[in-house]
Amino acid sequence: MLEQYGLNRVGFLTLTFEDDVDDVREANRRLDSLMTNFLREKLVSYVLIRERQKRGAWHFHLLAVLPFDIKSKGRFTKLPKGGYKFQTTNVNLINLWRELREAMPRYGFGRHELLPVRKDSKSVASYLSKYIGKHMSARKLIDKGVRLVSYSQGFVRAVATQFSWHSPFMSRLRKKVYHLAVVSGCSRHERAAEDLGDGWGFRLFSQAAHLVRMIDISSFNRDQAHHVPWAPHVAFVDGQICRLDSGEIQF
Repeated sequence: MLEQYGLNRVGFLTLTFEDDVDDVREANRRLDSLMTNFLREKLVSYVLIRERQKRGAWHFHLLAVLPFDIKSKGRFTKLPKGGYKFQTTNVNLINLWRELREAMPRYGFGRHELLPVRKDSKSVASYLSKYIGKHMSARKLIDKGVRLVSYSQGFVRAVATQFSWHSPFMSRLRKKVYHLAVVSGCSRHERAAEDLGDGWGFRLFSQAAHLVRMIDISSFNRDQAHHVPWAPHVAFVDGQICRLDSGEIQF
């Protein structure tokens, strides 16, 4: 996106609801209305991230391409308590801010923010991935199947790639997350949050990724069983995960 449009035309747009919408269907309905009747005329292309906050409310983060340079005639000033403040004399951006303030209440949205990219492509990648990670820590069982990432049609045509969630590595990883949940005391998937606490999937996800990579890198035998520090009741046996109490191979 940055190579195609240039850094100065790309910005971060955050959309929140004043009434803390916790139903993703209602959140998507308002977003669709906003996109159809307002934002699609203002944006050239975008990547959209859906995030459930810890308090349960949904909000959206967009990496948006504007039809004009939004960074020139502006500057970021570091604040004493951390963070940055952006000030600009860019007439096009100031006018768009005014239009956003007027439009948001009409479509059921509240606080919002549109800012240019302060650094480079690394900050863009960090921005997008951070909110997916934050969602996973607040995810509820009813969120299963919710699409977290969406793209504009123009973006899909410009960057066509296979989503990594469907890769062989990720398929193995999802299975290992489930088996780790069973080893950790989950009776069945539907009770995972009740048995293991909120954010169980996010916690086990990083652990399972570590296991997959270790299995890929090395072969283990019974005499070299590798005890995992964060799961003392689990060991590697012949390249697989085994419960120490029963000897049962998990995966």
